[in-house]
Amino acid sequence: MRRRLPSKLLFMRSFARWARDHRHVAAPSPWLWWVLFLVAASAASFTHANECLPVEGEPFAAELLGVPSGQKLSLLIRHEPTVVPAWEIVLWGRLREPVATHLVVLVDGGILAASSVRLLKDTLVFQTESLGVGELPADAVAGMILAIPPDQARIDQLVDRILKIEAEEDRVLLSNGDELAGQLQEFGSTFARLQTPAGVVEPTATRIQAIILNPLLRQTPNLQAAAESAGGIRGIWVGLLDGSRLWCRQLVSEGSGFRLELVLGSSLVAKPGTIVFLQPIHNRVVYLSDLQPSSFEHRPFLSVPWSYQSDRNVAGTFLRSGGQIYLKGLGVHSAARLVYTLEEPFERFEALIGIDNCTKGQGSVQFAVRVDGHERYRSPIIYGGQKPLPVRVELRGGKRLELLVDYADRADQRDLANWLLARLIRPSSER
Repeated sequence: MRRRLPSKLLFMRSFARWARDHRHVAAPSPWLWWVLFLVAASAASFTHANECLPVEGEPFAAELLGVPSGQKLSLLIRHEPTVVPAWEIVLWGRLREPVATHLVVLVDGGILAASSVRLLKDTLVFQTESLGVGELPADAVAGMILAIPPDQARIDQLVDRILKIEAEEDRVLLSNGDELAGQLQEFGSTFARLQTPAGVVEPTATRIQAIILNPLLRQTPNLQAAAESAGGIRGIWVGLLDGSRLWCRQLVSEGSGFRLELVLGSSLVAKPGTIVFLQPIHNRVVYLSDLQPSSFEHRPFLSVPWSYQSDRNVAGTFLRSGGQIYLKGLGVHSAARLVYTLEEPFERFEALIGIDNCTKGQGSVQFAVRVDGHERYRSPIIYGGQKPLPVRVELRGGKRLELLVDYADRADQRDLANWLLARLIRPSSER
């Protein structure tokens, strides 16, 4: 089946034909050719198929055509439209880093990459490239980063501080390091109004680094209700073109766009062509980062101890390897051993292994997997900057899973190792 070219590419082809047939006309200026090249490149990247990682089988290229229901995805695979149940997918596409003036951090860990935000009483009004203008109840918002640091690690730390802070009032973090506590009455594009014990304070927006809303007033997502309403699909992480990522109860095609029904209860509409990443969370796949290990051991090369981290690297920032960000996984430092007791039957253990991007190409480790004391996998030496390698180990009948990371070259220097998407696969009949 021949695919119809995007309108932008059709325009380029038509223009080339016109230029061929009108060679006597003065040639377009160089800047016009450059503009046309950028248009064509944009169109090509927009229609490029993304990699889909299935629960069973090898990764394949697919384009997202639509979502006929919250449990099924319509994908274009080898030029053929195919409907795929969401529980057969680990993830599709690549999550992007947020590119925006402000970041809105939601209480469930979602992030909005916003160009403008305003808090009016109990409602947050925002604008993003992928969603346009939208509203969320204030109790769905954990906080906002208004002056985004240039360092990615600092951004991640601010996000986690907003999510994990223990407080009984709103906080305004100023760019000079000062911190104000009280009740936030209003926030706009130019100022914030905060009621403090000493009176009303109105710092200008340019002085504010971040705002943390009172944790005691935050909404608690009802994940159990989401699981029951979606037949075992607890939700789906949706990544957008502008870097926003949202935890949704379900995702449904609506006109040429998509309606995102958030686990937090609100509903937003994504513009056509702006969804670039999907990660369904369902009962077929159990992520190790959602489980407690039966034991953990770290053997430092000298004397610096490192704990393991769930859904973060050991430095406490989001998992990144091979230039890609991952929402699920485990971070450890060599030499380390994580042990899990398998209390139910699983078919396989799967993961991607690599060194975190924050080492800037440094570090070298070896990964190994043992089942019931027997080594089932050992990697070659993995170096910083390498693309993550896939790991697949059969678990049928296994009761004990060990994940090991050992030293390689240069002792434990910058050995921030990641078990990306580390997961246990249930038998297909036990969704």
